[in-house]
Amino acid sequence: MKENPPIHGFGMSPISATMQDRYDLACTGVLSLLSGDRIDIEATRVYLSEFKGICNRCWKQDQVDWFTVYTAFGSPKEFRLSAIATEIPLLRRALKENDTRTMGECLANIEKLDARSLIKKNLSPHLERGNSWIYILSKRDLPTLLRIGKTSRTVDERVREINAASGDSNPYSARAAFRVENPVEVEKEVYFRL
Repeated sequence: MKENPPIHGFGMSPISATMQDRYDLACTGVLSLLSGDRIDIEATRVYLSEFKGICNRCWKQDQVDWFTVYTAFGSPKEFRLSAIATEIPLLRRALKENDTRTMGECLANIEKLDARSLIKKNLSPHLERGNSWIYILSKRDLPTLLRIGKTSRTVDERVREINAASGDSNPYSARAAFRVENPVEVEKEVYFRL
């Protein structure tokens, strides 16, 4: 008997093995640059481009796996991701032109935005069971109709469960998720304020 493929809402697609390898390589390369290790300039420019793509897909929320990637990076503020993505082309150009002053400024700006912690979160399994989340879901054709709830599993697991139970051909997608320590109280407060 053939199993039905899992239904994923927009942004909730799993990261393919090929893309995960690319992301890991880019993150490792950028981390080496930030750590002051000896680098291959051309390879590092490629890693920076890939890392910029990772940041952009998270804050623009325009790719089928954006939320999956975003949560892998610890759900950072959008302005951090946008600001890092803005610095990267300047850094790439400085590397190409061997402009050490601009390179230093860009690296300092990226460090201030704490890119290192984003990378370390992505390279470690931080989405373990036991974390609690408040999530906001919607459907593509009904973006203003929201489903809000809590889970102590990953948001991706909860969304798959909801979509499997509904059997709807238009699945829910994550709009946002917030890690919380006291999900019952936070969920009550959210509903009270709404």
